[in-house]
Amino acid sequence: MFPERADRVVLDGNIGDTHLSQDVIRLRGPGIEETFPDFAKWTAKRHGSYGLGRTPAQVRATYFELAERLDHAPMIGVDGVIIRMANFEYLYSPGQYVADEVGGTGRSEDKDRGTRE
Repeated sequence: MFPERADRVVLDGNIGDTHLSQDVIRLRGPGIEETFPDFAKWTAKRHGSYGLGRTPAQVRATYFELAERLDHAPMIGVDGVIIRMANFEYLYSPGQYVADEVGGTGRSEDKDRGTRE
């Protein structure tokens, strides 16, 4: 495959056609769109820490501006695709970003503890 770069290559992790189809991948957009307002509200309350905006609308605008800038000029190996994938991973459920803040595990008790203010 790449004889000048690799002696042997192992292809692993085939998930088949029953787990992650193109249709499932297309559902990411609506799912993120549904949860982004919660994330933007949570982030806006923490503008002092993250600097992404003081309102949910500012956070949203900053996110899209940042992703677009990274599409055109990646920084330290991070481009718009990577930032969008990170977005998907961390917006999958509020427990993802709340757990990071409270030092938790993402379990329901961490979500509760992290969202009470």
